[in-house]
Amino acid sequence: MRSAMDVGGAGGEMVAMMHSAAFLYLLSEITGVWQLLPDPYLQGAGHAMMKRGDYFKVHADRNVAYDTGLTRRLAVIVFLNEDWRPEYNGQLELWNPTAER
Repeated sequence: MRSAMDVGGAGGEMVAMMHSAAFLYLLSEITGVWQLLPDPYLQGAGHAMMKRGDYFKVHADRNVAYDTGLTRRLAVIVFLNEDWRPEYNGQLELWNPTAER
């Protein structure tokens, strides 16, 4: 089972911040989705280190946690890139269920 311990010191601090009541309340204020709970086992979480030319294919993430049965209501994506320039491409694209942009 994964936990915040598996993501290292800085990753653990980031997970703790994102699981905090203050951050969840901020997300609720922004989105209008209330009574958010964190994902303590990081079942819907992941991290990737992408190299030049790497990409994710169009996909849909799970919406129900394996063990708790809780439904994902929001997903937060964080990009950590030093000195990233738009000409590198790699922009996030969100697609509808029929795989159209």
